[in-house]
Amino acid sequence: MKIKLNQIVSSPFRDFTINPLDEEKIIALIESIQTTGFWKNIVVREIKNGKFEIVFGHHRAEALRRLKIEIADFEVIKATDAEVLQKWSRDHSDVFNHDIFGVFELVIATVNALGNGSITLPIGDQAKLEYRRTAPGFKKGGCVRESGTDYTNKSLAVFLGMTRKHRDGVAADENVEVVLDVEELIERRIWKRSDIRNHVGKNGKVTKEALRQGIQASILAETRRKEVITRQTEEFQRQQAEQKKKFEEADKAQAEAERVALEARRKEAELKKQVYAEERTKKEQQRVRDAEAKRKQAEEALRKAEERKEREQKRITRSKKSKEDEQRQKQKDVEEQNRRRELSRAEWVKTVIGRVQKMYDSHDLVRNNVRGFIGKAAPITIDEKNKLVGALKELCARVTEDIENLR
Repeated sequence: MKIKLNQIVSSPFRDFTINPLDEEKIIALIESIQTTGFWKNIVVREIKNGKFEIVFGHHRAEALRRLKIEIADFEVIKATDAEVLQKWSRDHSDVFNHDIFGVFELVIATVNALGNGSITLPIGDQAKLEYRRTAPGFKKGGCVRESGTDYTNKSLAVFLGMTRKHRDGVAADENVEVVLDVEELIERRIWKRSDIRNHVGKNGKVTKEALRQGIQASILAETRRKEVITRQTEEFQRQQAEQKKKFEEADKAQAEAERVALEARRKEAELKKQVYAEERTKKEQQRVRDAEAKRKQAEEALRKAEERKEREQKRITRSKKSKEDEQRQKQKDVEEQNRRRELSRAEWVKTVIGRVQKMYDSHDLVRNNVRGFIGKAAPITIDEKNKLVGALKELCARVTEDIENLR
């Protein structure tokens, strides 16, 4: 597949600070490409954003870049991280036998891939915790519990196909064990990565003496570390005990202070309660006195009201009696007046009757006189007769008026 060279990126598993590209090999490849042309022998896999990641052929890709070739023919495959790592280890097994730094690069890449979860390494249930390591670290025996990133020398070697025969079946290749032990020394800060080349022999492998010394130094450092940790733990425990003692003393002091404060609050509460009780007693006594005063005032007011009522009753009685006396007196006066009036009326009537009787007696006398006069006397004149008739009529009119008035 024709691909532009600017679309090609290096494999994330390659670390050129550990295992840089071989300059002599790049120069030889440039001469080969210029002489015989470029063969389709760079394997890549497609990743995001239209880029392609090199699986094999970093030296050839660098040679193409230096020749400023913009487009070349690449072999494109589909492969997972696990497949890339396994193919890398198996296709370069002849190189790894004499290139310890290639083994470093491969092992570190595999452990990092296990740590980020892009690959898995089954280690079985029989692997003891003290032989296990936890990715992305290299310390052995640091596992306190099983996790998905645990591995052993054997499980890593089996995954990479870098094993050797052993009485128990297979074991990790010597190079794999050396790399893991060295990385553990680096992780424990006994070696520096820059010191590795100082311990590599002519055969391209880390010398056993250097590794033995490093392991002894690791054991010594671990022992010292444990001693330091023990001392630190003991010192920490001592400080904790002292601090605990101080805290207990402080707690006791605080408890005593709280007790004293509580006692003070209790006494203050009792004093307040006593003062409140006294004030309440005083108020109650004052209330009783006020109630007694009000009762006396009420009794005095009632007594005065009774007196006023009694006086009013007496006054009403006197007034009623006075009115009755006055009424009886008036009645007597009226009766007296009526009696007198009756007496006067009777006397008057008697008088009037007497007078009327006298008048009629006089009238009879006059009538008799008139009759006798008319019978005996000489005839009277009409004028005299009219005068006499007029006098009699006037007398009759007065008598009629009196009768009407009496009715």
